[in-house]
Amino acid sequence: SPNEVGINSPDAVRIIQKVSGGFDKSAWYDMTGPGMLGMRDREKHSRRRRLLAHPLSNSSLPAFEPLIQAKVDLAMDQMETENRKLGYTDVHKWFSFMATDIIGDLTFGSSFRMLEQGRVSVIIPHVSDSTNTS
Repeated sequence: SPNEVGINSPDAVRIIQKVSGGFDKSAWYDMTGPGMLGMRDREKHSRRRRLLAHPLSNSSLPAFEPLIQAKVDLAMDQMETENRKLGYTDVHKWFSFMATDIIGDLTFGSSFRMLEQGRVSVIIPHVSDSTNTS
C-alpha cells in the first residue's frame, strides 16, 4: 500500500529489527502490547535490554534447565493422569499452568503451584528479601 512496506527477507528483517539498525518502529508496534518487541523508545529499550542481558545470556540459561525440566516433567505427569482419569487431556490448560509456574519461579523465585494444584492459583508467591541490611 502507499503507506506500508512488506518485508519478506529474513536477512532484511534482522537488519531492520536490530536496535542499532537505524530504523524507527511505526505506531503499528503500539498494538503489540507491553514488552520488548513493541517498545519504540530506543533509550527505554536499551535500559530494559541491559537489565535482561545477563539472565538471558547463553552462559546463564543452562542454570535454569533443571528447574524448567522439572516443570516439564510435572506437566507431562499431570497430563497423563488427567488422560487416564477423563479419557482426554486439556493440553492448553497444562501448558498454560507450566508456563505460569516457570515464570513465577524465574521472576519471583517461587512457583504459583498451578501444576501441582491443577487449577489457577490466586496465591501470589512469597518474594523473600535477599538483601543484607546489616
